[in-house]
Amino acid sequence: MLHKLTTAAQMRSAALRVREALAATAQAAAEAVEELAAAKADASAVVPNTRTINGKALSGDVVLNAADVGAADAQYVDRAVQAAVTGAMEGEY
Repeated sequence: MLHKLTTAAQMRSAALRVREALAATAQAAAEAVEELAAAKADASAVVPNTRTINGKALSGDVVLNAADVGAADAQYVDRAVQAAVTGAMEGEY
């Protein structure tokens, strides 16, 4: 009988430790959410979403094309590479 009481007490003690651990985890998660909210507020104060760069608003995803960064268009580069490969194959380069 003593063994059963000890086992029951150990189970209650283990259950209490699990409950405390879960409470600590929930508290840590709540604190993390608060920290993320504060970080988001700080970030929005640093770069307002009404600002634009090269005429592109920062309120959403920014899609850049070759002209936005001063690069050659992909079609032009493809044609130039193909011409160079063809020329190399024909011995021009």
